Amino acid sequence: MSSPEIPQPRGGPLLVLVPKEWRDILAGHTLWALFLLLSALVGYSYTQAISLYGEASKLAQQLPEVARSLSPLDGVFVPTFGALYLANTFLFPFVAIRTVAREKQTGSLKLLLQLPCSLTTVVTAKLFVLLAVWLIAAVSCLSAVALWSLSGGHVGWAEVANLLLGHLLYAAVVVGIALLAAALAESSATAAILTLAATLAFWVLDFAAAGEGGLLKNLSNLSLTTLLRGFEQGVFSSTAALGALIASALLISLAGIWVDLRITLARKLVTSSLAVVLAVGLAAGAAIRPVYVDTTQDARLPMRQPSQASTSPCRCWSGLHPRIPVTSTLSARSCPSCDARFAISSLLRNPKPDLAFLRTQTATGWSFISMTASKLRAGPPVRARCCP
Repeated sequence: MSSPEIPQPRGGPLLVLVPKEWRDILAGHTLWALFLLLSALVGYSYTQAISLYGEASKLAQQLPEVARSLSPLDGVFVPTFGALYLANTFLFPFVAIRTVAREKQTGSLKLLLQLPCSLTTVVTAKLFVLLAVWLIAAVSCLSAVALWSLSGGHVGWAEVANLLLGHLLYAAVVVGIALLAAALAESSATAAILTLAATLAFWVLDFAAAGEGGLLKNLSNLSLTTLLRGFEQGVFSSTAALGALIASALLISLAGIWVDLRITLARKLVTSSLAVVLAVGLAAGAAIRPVYVDTTQDARLPMRQPSQASTSPCRCWSGLHPRIPVTSTLSARSCPSCDARFAISSLLRNPKPDLAFLRTQTATGWSFISMTASKLRAGPPVRARCCP
C-alpha cells in the first residue's frame, strides 16, 4: 500500500520558510537587544549632533566662511547614522549568526535540508528576514531625519537616500561575513569571534594605511569603512555599490556551499574556487566604466573625485568663447620682465594653452593682460597675483 502524497503548501516553500525564520529570530533575545541599544545610540548621536551643529551655526553668524561649509549631511545625518554603523558592526552580525548557528547546534539543519526545496530557497528565506530586520532597525535613524525636518531643518532627501544605501551595502557585506563564519564554525561563539575579527581588521587596515602609499594604500581602498566613507560624503559610486553587492553575494554563496552537509569536501573546494573566480571577474568588469553621481546640495563631486574632475573642464569650457582674458597684477617692487606667463598658466588645468600677453603699467605696478588662443582646452578666467 503506497503512502499518501503530502500536499504542497500554497505559494511555494518560500512562504513557509519565511514565517519559520521570523519565529526563530523573534524567539531569541539578540533581536530585541539590537533594537533597544540602537534606539539609545541613535537618540544620543542625534542630540550630540544637534548640539554641535548649533554651536557651529552661532559661529557662522560672525564668519561667513564657516557658513559655507555647514551642511546637515555632515553635521547631523552622518553622526546620527553613525549609530547604525556601530549596530551593523557589533550587533547585527549576532542576529545573522543565529539564523545558521542555532540550526547547526540543534540539528534542525539536517531536517531542513531534507525538505522538498533547494538550499537556495532556504538561504533566500533567511536573507528576506534579515533584510526586514535591518529595515526595521533603520526606522530609528529615519525618525531622527523626520524630527530634524519637522523642527525646520533642511533635508536633502537624495543625500539621505544615498547615505542609507551606503549603510545597507555595508550591512550586506557584514551579513555575508557572519553567515560564512557561522557556516564554517562549530558554535555561535566562534562564529561571532571570526566575524568581529574580520570587521575590526578593516579598521586596523585603514589605520595602518593612513599617510602611507603603495600596496598598503591600495588594500585600504577595499576596506568596508572606505566603502561607507564615499556614501557619507554624498557621492554615489557604481564601482563601490557593485563591488559591495558582488562581495556580499560571494560570501553568502560560500556560506550556502559550506553549510550543505550533502556534498563532499572536494566538491565544496572546487565550487568555492569557481565562485571566487567569477566574483573577481565581475568586480573587474564593474570597475572598467565607473559612474559617479553627486547627491549633495553643494556639488562636491569635483573636489572629492579628482580623477573625474580632471576631464570635466574640457567639456565645460569647450563651448565658451575662445578668447578669455586672464589678468595678473604685479606689485610695484616686481620686475616688469617677471614671468607672468608661468604665473598664469600654472593656475590652468590640463596642458598649458598658448598665451599672448599685453603689458600695461598701473599705479600699483605692472598689469599683464593675457588673451588666450583658440587652443584653450581648460581653465576658467582667473585673477592672480605674483611677486607680492
